[in-house]
Amino acid sequence: MRNSLVAFVPRCLIAALTMQLSLTPPWDPGIDEQYISPSGQARMDPGSIWQRRILLGIGREMECDRRKAA
Repeated sequence: MRNSLVAFVPRCLIAALTMQLSLTPPWDPGIDEQYISPSGQARMDPGSIWQRRILLGIGREMECDRRKAA
């Protein structure tokens, strides 16, 4: 039985489970790029500033981890 479900899974999880589960991605997903572009008032909103700092920090940590693994 086949289904049409799609899952977006972190590359590190795929790498960890590929051999155990005989996983073969059906296509190369390429690079995922995310952008933060707040509008007018959101640029100065304290909650928006806090959220952008958190997201940028996570992105920097992920980039550092990726470079260390390479």
